[in-house]
Amino acid sequence: MTGSLILLVFLAVLSQLMRSPKFKGNMGEWAMSVGASFRLPKETYIKLENVTLPTRSGTTQIDHVFVSKYGVFVVEVKNMNGWIFGDEESRVWTQTLRGKKYKFQNPLIQNAGHVRAVREVTRLPAKAVISVVAFVGDGQLKTDMPENVQRSGKAISYILSFWEVLLTDDQVQDAIAALSNRRLADTPETTREHIEHLKVKRNRRLSSRSGFVSSDEDECPLCGSLLVQRTAKRGSNAGRQFLGCESFPSCRFTRF
Repeated sequence: MTGSLILLVFLAVLSQLMRSPKFKGNMGEWAMSVGASFRLPKETYIKLENVTLPTRSGTTQIDHVFVSKYGVFVVEVKNMNGWIFGDEESRVWTQTLRGKKYKFQNPLIQNAGHVRAVREVTRLPAKAVISVVAFVGDGQLKTDMPENVQRSGKAISYILSFWEVLLTDDQVQDAIAALSNRRLADTPETTREHIEHLKVKRNRRLSSRSGFVSSDEDECPLCGSLLVQRTAKRGSNAGRQFLGCESFPSCRFTRF
């Protein structure tokens, strides 16, 4: 094989690698990490990356967690190009790229499960654990988004906009220790097991168009939060009891 042919094969393999979801995800997380390192003071914001935590039905994997006296910021990173359409309540958002449309899970619902896992581990109140969704890449947000959904640079500005002191120094250290002690080892095996867990949940979700069939009756199938019993106050179901997601209004899953 000649040198030029070897180079062509190498470039073809590299091009394929760079288009893979895993590579794009890793590059997106790296870009967010670099930006945060420059703009978030290290003495104030303690950064934890690729945090895999056990949950009631498996694991959840969090891109970034920044622990500070201003709160614990749970960041979901999306490395996407094209036009992005979505809103707070929709189960899926849309990416339009080169004339084609692609559906992906509402990242706010996805991150609600991450937030819940962090709250369970740290035992912190809801106000102190803040969800942030950061889009990197060339993607453009084409619909009005909640303020916690931003391009990467503005996502860091959003984190810096929190000035109210919510945690004492001891609470900050306790949260870091709790997350560090409960997180699973950052290894390829942990990632593989997490992916298998996601496949199982997806297959269960597809098993019923009208709901989610699962043995984990107390867990929301969309975000992993607890399902709590509520009573409908209006509409045709007024007076009926139902199970609703604890993360409402970020997640609006219900089961009657």
